[in-house]
Amino acid sequence: MNNAILPNTVTSIHLQRFLDNYANFDSNTIDSLPDIYHKDIVFSDPIHEIQGLPDLRKYFSRLSTSLVKCQFEYVKVIESGPSSAVFWTMSFKHKKLRSGEEIEVEGASSLEFSLGKVIRHIDYYDVGAMLYENIPVFGAITRKIRQRVANDE
Repeated sequence: MNNAILPNTVTSIHLQRFLDNYANFDSNTIDSLPDIYHKDIVFSDPIHEIQGLPDLRKYFSRLSTSLVKCQFEYVKVIESGPSSAVFWTMSFKHKKLRSGEEIEVEGASSLEFSLGKVIRHIDYYDVGAMLYENIPVFGAITRKIRQRVANDE
């Protein structure tokens, strides 16, 4: 049975720990990865596929060095046994994107739990809105391409 619920009424203690951990992504988030993720975690997003907790920790450590701020607002959560879907809006500031201004991206995470920890984490989001549109010069080109495609429909 699937239950769509508001984030503040999550029933799984493991999912709640995940949500609390990512609400404000920073070095504390990285330090608590072993509490959240299974040692054999498989993490993927539109840009990366990472296997194993040590590599996930390295990835997030590298990522966090350029982040000024990263917060998640949870829109909806669906729990179904060991699986959950989390719909979110991420607000972040990155030193090298859009001159450090805040960027918002909507997305979703699919989570699979094993023994109380996340063993599979897949993030879905528009990589253009997150990255390509916010790189100097390349961003302007990407936005023009999107406008052209939208006008051709």
